[in-house]
Amino acid sequence: MFSNEEAIEKFKEIIGQKEGWQYLKDSQFVNHLSVFVSWALRASQYGSERALQEHFLSTALNHSSILAFAEDRGYIPRKASPSKGEITITNSGTSAVSIPAGQTFRSAYGIDYRMEIPDTVLPGATATAVVVQLLKESIVHEVSEAKHYYEILFDVALTGKIYRVDVSVDLHEGAGYQEWQLARLLQNTMPNSTVYDEFYTHTGLIGIRFGNGDFGKIVPLGASVLCVLWLTDGATNLQTGMTLTPTGDSLLIAGGERQSITFTVSSPIVGGEQLETGDELRKNLFYWPLYQEQLVWKEDYEFFLKHKFPEILWINVWGETEAEHAIGRKRLEFINTIFISAYAVNNESIGSEIMDALSSVNLLNRKFEFVAPVVIPFMVLVSGKVSSKYDPLIVKSLIIDRLNIQYGVNSRSRKPDVLLKDVYALVEATGCFNDGDYHVRLIGEHETSNLNEIIAINLELSTISLTR
Repeated sequence: MFSNEEAIEKFKEIIGQKEGWQYLKDSQFVNHLSVFVSWALRASQYGSERALQEHFLSTALNHSSILAFAEDRGYIPRKASPSKGEITITNSGTSAVSIPAGQTFRSAYGIDYRMEIPDTVLPGATATAVVVQLLKESIVHEVSEAKHYYEILFDVALTGKIYRVDVSVDLHEGAGYQEWQLARLLQNTMPNSTVYDEFYTHTGLIGIRFGNGDFGKIVPLGASVLCVLWLTDGATNLQTGMTLTPTGDSLLIAGGERQSITFTVSSPIVGGEQLETGDELRKNLFYWPLYQEQLVWKEDYEFFLKHKFPEILWINVWGETEAEHAIGRKRLEFINTIFISAYAVNNESIGSEIMDALSSVNLLNRKFEFVAPVVIPFMVLVSGKVSSKYDPLIVKSLIIDRLNIQYGVNSRSRKPDVLLKDVYALVEATGCFNDGDYHVRLIGEHETSNLNEIIAINLELSTISLTR
């Protein structure tokens, strides 16, 4: 790269060779012109160098460049996931109310919710139901060409909201729409496998791709593809006490007493995640070639499941050897079995969702079993004397907050191991104590003895006694 001085001298050398400029090359005018040109050259050099850096994942900054690397490597960013919570259904009328599966609601903020399990509420009774922040949209696509790897792209306005895609195909053989299965990277598929793959483009679009006749069936000309998109706004929050208004015509109320039923949020509808973007996407791309949906090693399963279910806060995966070691003997049913235990905040059905996700992956000669996690609580006793300039109550609140972040069961920053020295360091980091004016003890189990155990702090039983 030229320096400014080098650029000025080079410009004078070039212009001095031009007819009519020989006698002006040392003039004030040419000096100023040289400075101006050197600035333009410098800006061009910086621009060229910056553009070159976009060719390397480690130095790419533009989002489109990072997305291009994702498309090249067959990586799909983590999709948006919905918030979830409970509502109380109150029927104050004189007729029973039948609420079908898929009933939709809208909050005062214009956010859509959906009830997945049907329910019937008797007159004067109440019921509790789970709602998910999802909206269903169906798209019908007519196949315009029979070719290898036929693709369908979804609108850019929908990409950031897609949680799941269900695909059905009508081959015009009189059978109607038949559901096709997702096979990532078209792995373990045959020429007639009714499968599709998902992909993500450098322009930020999600799409689906069908096979080439060797890996996955080719969709024929004129076939109709039904894509059901489940859309979400991602990380949303609806607090207890808010009401939901039913939408659509599917709510069936005997006697027409629509006004006699209310839907009130009984536990906060929280959680959810936005589409994976930015630096997180770039870092995941570094490690993606190690996993690539192969599901062979423990880390493969953890990456796959955390990517699909971002609400997972803790997960452990083990196989036949670890299971036999845990019980101290061999068992035939452990052969080729993969055990998964996971914990997700506000999602008691995470086990069944994990099993459904794994059942959709074409794996050979492997069985899966979900083991419910068990939370093992421990307590912390902190006593000490804070500096006179600090309020003990404020310091206590500060310590509790930090303990919750570091060891709370619902903390994303929870440490996997509980060490006394770490708790001492946590208290010391408050900066509110004189040297040696505090003492910390750990009470209860703070080491796991089983593969499905989570060690987490019980703040209600922990004691923090501080004085001045």
